Amino acid sequence: SDLGQRDPPPEIAEARAQQVKEVVAKLTDPQSSAQIDGVVSQDEIEKFITDVTKDEPTAQDISRVASRLAAGGWPLAGVDSTALNA
Repeated sequence: SDLGQRDPPPEIAEARAQQVKEVVAKLTDPQSSAQIDGVVSQDEIEKFITDVTKDEPTAQDISRVASRLAAGGWPLAGVDSTALNA
């Protein structure tokens, strides 16, 4: 984390965690447009984050979602592997 940057208050952290779960659920839904080609791309992750949060995804948002997908064994395409541990 950046120097001087504090962790968000617990309620903000919890809201973000819920949003990550929601994005992952939407991405991995068999009916999801992200499942058509069998891999989840960074563009799809960004789009779904925007759909859920109504906000521009940050690198940290993308990392959280991608890490959770990778941990679940979902194939990722075009996701910077260094971003997975951000």
